[in-house]
Amino acid sequence: MAIPDINAWLVQHPEIAQHILWHTKIPLLPIARRRRWADWPAGNKQKLVDCFAAYWSWNDTIWEWYDAWADSGFAVLPEGYGPSPSTTLDADPSPVLDPPINIQLSAPGGSTSTVIDSVAAFDLYIRYVAMTLVVEIGEHVGWSMFDYDWKSLPELLDGSRMFRWIGKGNSPWGVINASGHRVITLAIPAPPMISASFLALNGLIAPTRLETIERLLNWCRANLLHTFGGVIQSGKTWGEIFWQYHGDTPLSRVINGTVMTEPVGNTIDNEVQHWTAGCHARAPSFARCFERSTFPSGSCATVISCPIS
Repeated sequence: MAIPDINAWLVQHPEIAQHILWHTKIPLLPIARRRRWADWPAGNKQKLVDCFAAYWSWNDTIWEWYDAWADSGFAVLPEGYGPSPSTTLDADPSPVLDPPINIQLSAPGGSTSTVIDSVAAFDLYIRYVAMTLVVEIGEHVGWSMFDYDWKSLPELLDGSRMFRWIGKGNSPWGVINASGHRVITLAIPAPPMISASFLALNGLIAPTRLETIERLLNWCRANLLHTFGGVIQSGKTWGEIFWQYHGDTPLSRVINGTVMTEPVGNTIDNEVQHWTAGCHARAPSFARCFERSTFPSGSCATVISCPIS
């Protein structure tokens, strides 16, 4: 199937296009607003076109691979289908930096929020929009975003549910040391090809939305391990110890696993673990793995709750 004209498709489906929004600074003013796709600069629209085309081709291969994987009962990894899914090597032809640099430097009185460069934030967001649209238009799963109500669609498409622009200076979240986009999800979404590969390699995509969520929850129960508190003698942050990142939890490092770099209190675990920061980070991490469009699943954020391990 030829790659569809995504701009034309969005014009034909305003009920979807109206929810594609990016939170951006208003020129000459220290405030921001959400700007709809129809009003984006040509360069931002072109990024969506380019990502959509790349992700369309990738999905053609990956879904053939996944069907063969499922046909084997998830017992034999398929061969001969081109690039296989990978959670460590991003197949994106123009990959984003993962995790992105946290430009919110530590400073006395500074906010603990994770803030990333605005271009980097948009580049990650637009990849999720592209993947969402590819999965939808390609009919790769047994459900559709057209079945969602007006409250659910923003969870898939509205960039302000992922990042929001914030200016340098005082804020409700403390002192912001550099203007950029603040991470809203408490966990940093992985690049969508990494998230999609995680779901594919673990056989988590089922014929129905509910069964898919069930498979994900079962994976969480079997694999996630809660971090723990205590004194860190070196003065490093919790994130640096468990995920080797100064900022919110990077989803890619949760799904691939990491090793603690030093003791917390009197405890250290030298094994590779899928560390989770607990209730406040677990639900956003895996809700975004789905809801932020890799494989849209509707309202799974209300299903993924704290007591799952």
